[in-house]
Amino acid sequence: MTRLAAYRNVDPAVVPPTMKALVLSGPGFENLAVREVMVPEVGDGQLLCRVDAAGVCTSNIKIIAQGSDHISLNGWDLQAFPIILGDEGSLTLVKVGKALRDRYTVGQRFAIQPAVDVAPILHRERYRDGARGMHKCSVGYTLGGNLAEYLLIQEEVLAGQCLIPLPEEELPYFSVAMGEPISCIYSAQQRHVHLRKDGPFAERVAELGLLKGGTTLIVGAGVMGRIHCELALRFRPRNL
Repeated sequence: MTRLAAYRNVDPAVVPPTMKALVLSGPGFENLAVREVMVPEVGDGQLLCRVDAAGVCTSNIKIIAQGSDHISLNGWDLQAFPIILGDEGSLTLVKVGKALRDRYTVGQRFAIQPAVDVAPILHRERYRDGARGMHKCSVGYTLGGNLAEYLLIQEEVLAGQCLIPLPEEELPYFSVAMGEPISCIYSAQQRHVHLRKDGPFAERVAELGLLKGGTTLIVGAGVMGRIHCELALRFRPRNL
């Protein structure tokens, strides 16, 4: 058996009691550390996944800088209840809660949509005003993050249909983890609005998407900027 095949052969009996995770316990990088923490217990309506690959998002910097004042944390006391960061990842299911055993199977692989369009279900008392007025929560914020060896899929994620089965089981782990940033870029380009005129005296028409055959300007050539360049080629710009 190859090392990859052995890795993919999931055995729930060998899930360790503890794991390493990137934990934030207050605002500022001085409160960010890799720690040994307990692997979460799985409730009846929850799943436990192994994290096979994870990405580091620039949005993490905003969480670190703002701490409990971040809009998605909404008063969550990081000192009392530290969070695990990481909103991009590739997951393999290792434990299934009793109430979900007819729907999920150990060994299934998933991507995750971190922006969960569901109000907090668990630990509402940890948010400001008991989470009143909250309509969403996020993985890698107050829901467990991907920068750990294991991730608990809570009720909010399932209610929001944010645990996404893979279209192909053989997708590389890194490709699945890149799905979230690529989807952000794809959405940004698809929702970009430009004005088109069919002639010098024609009315201007607003259209979604980049201007086909036009000029596309991408400011910044980091990872996201370079992916923007790749995806912008779909519109065949005259100048990029």
